[in-house]
Amino acid sequence: MKKTVINLLILLVLILTSNVFASVLLTDDFTGDVGANLTTVGWTLHSGTGTPFTITSPGLTYSGYTGSNIGNAATTGGTSDDINKAFSSTNSGSLYYAFLYKPTAASTTSDYGVSFGNAAGASVSGLFGRLHVQRDASNNLRFGIARQTGTVAYTNYVYSLSTTYLIIIKYEFVSGTANDVVSLFVNPTLGGTEPTATVINTVDTSGDATQLISVILRQSANTAGAVIDGIRVGTAWADVAGASMATEPTAQPTNLQFSNVTSTSFDVAFTAASPTAAGYLAIRKSGSAPTTDPTDGTA
Repeated sequence: MKKTVINLLILLVLILTSNVFASVLLTDDFTGDVGANLTTVGWTLHSGTGTPFTITSPGLTYSGYTGSNIGNAATTGGTSDDINKAFSSTNSGSLYYAFLYKPTAASTTSDYGVSFGNAAGASVSGLFGRLHVQRDASNNLRFGIARQTGTVAYTNYVYSLSTTYLIIIKYEFVSGTANDVVSLFVNPTLGGTEPTATVINTVDTSGDATQLISVILRQSANTAGAVIDGIRVGTAWADVAGASMATEPTAQPTNLQFSNVTSTSFDVAFTAASPTAAGYLAIRKSGSAPTTDPTDGTA
């Protein structure tokens, strides 16, 4: 949540806040220069030689989502290039992939454009947790999820072009063969416990992943054109869809008074900010007051 900052001119050390995002494996808010090819900002081409994915402006917004309105965005630009970005290998439990997704064009033939990868760099071969998009004759969209190459489980045709959605893909490793579970969440409630998925695919009989180690952005003749932003990969629901931030306070607390100051602790009294803040973050710095405030949404 956003918190009011109390600047302290006192010879002490930082009070460290807990690492809320301890299991976040990858984030990308596309903060590079507009027009840049994503392969110049940390992504790797593993297939195709066509029009690249590029950074475009503005970024996407979605109320309460940590990756909303930060930096720019990525836009599909053709029918060939497939790219990936690596994170720490995961082969057990659950893995979540969240992102903002604004479809700009879609085919009546279903195809996928976002997934996890079983490898990174130029050696990607297996794509898992595939997000499919398809439109009907009235330009209504449906989303689908597949474990790999098998049967796709779909939503109804209830979504629209040029609308920003929060998409979360969940891949669950299950003991056995060809039985891992993939789930799709569209505009889920943020914060709290994991809600019921929009679609769960338990009918795809294609093979399981031995590991997942990258996120994939893919282009083909039938892949939906889209703007993508705010990528988050984590091993828990809270990593990618944690509680939304509180409203930024409009005033700082006043009448700060410190007592019982030691090298490791102090007591503080103050007049609370109005309107009331959700909480306070005390920053302690040696020699002088801090010159920069913490960044919202960053541990």
